[in-house]
Amino acid sequence: MAENNNKPLPQATISEEMLARKPRQPTAAECCGDGCAVCVYDIYAQELTIWENECKRELQYGSGRRELQQGSVISPDHYKLFVLQKIRKMTECCSKYTFAINDFGSIGYGIGQHLIMRASVDGEIVTRQYTPVSLPSALGFFEVIIKVYPTGKMSKYIRTLKEGCSVEWRGPLGRLDYKPNMHKHMLMLAAGTGIAPMVQVLRHITSMDDDYTMVHLLFGMAKYRDIYLKDELDELKRFWNVSILYCLSDEAKVQDIKYGDEVHCGEIDEELFEAELTKRSIPHVLLCGPSAFNNRFVKYLKSRTDPVTWHVF
Repeated sequence: MAENNNKPLPQATISEEMLARKPRQPTAAECCGDGCAVCVYDIYAQELTIWENECKRELQYGSGRRELQQGSVISPDHYKLFVLQKIRKMTECCSKYTFAINDFGSIGYGIGQHLIMRASVDGEIVTRQYTPVSLPSALGFFEVIIKVYPTGKMSKYIRTLKEGCSVEWRGPLGRLDYKPNMHKHMLMLAAGTGIAPMVQVLRHITSMDDDYTMVHLLFGMAKYRDIYLKDELDELKRFWNVSILYCLSDEAKVQDIKYGDEVHCGEIDEELFEAELTKRSIPHVLLCGPSAFNNRFVKYLKSRTDPVTWHVF
């Protein structure tokens, strides 16, 4: 009797693991409504498209084939794995993470751009944005600074990272519309790891001989000794058009201040912000910090009657 070769092939299905990785739609409360460079709803739409494409790849190639490792060093459209090469502790709760790039490649990000990390935490897919602090031209690696929080979802994953493990990244994403001398004055407000995009912008401005933009940075930290990227900020402050005021929320008095450093003992508040605004002829404002920080000062800027402009990272 002839063998029946017309039996239907087993239908491919999406694994339970993949179904569980479907991105969660953000709630209305998670959007600040203040026109961030990349809104949480933008990220959700991107993540949903990426997940759908990963489902298609799994259906075609089988379970475990989610990521595309060929092609460019990094892509904004899908995740790639990067090996964590080094962890250097900066403060009690913040570290610098160095990730290796194969074949001495470079991510080559532009001014104001960031990367997105993805992880599975307690069965939920979590993403967070981080701005590289390594040079765009750095070969064979990129670096980010990450602060861990006691109850943060991504922080729970970050605490498990060890040198040699692989982490999912995509990007670069976002942008800052900037041209030399488009603003006479620029006022930066940064809190904590929000200093990362400010360092990007300062590097860019100080690298161009024909950019005469005057930049003043208000950098909020808890304590003087914990200031992130202090050595790099010291170098940037050497330029004639860059000045920095360190605003320390947990110190009433600071001992052993480095020569040339300007310190304000207290948090960045509306009174200080207004004083710095009035010193400059309608500056362009850059903001980066926790959502509450950004929302607070965007609200204040909206209450003003002068035509001040701003950008939130």
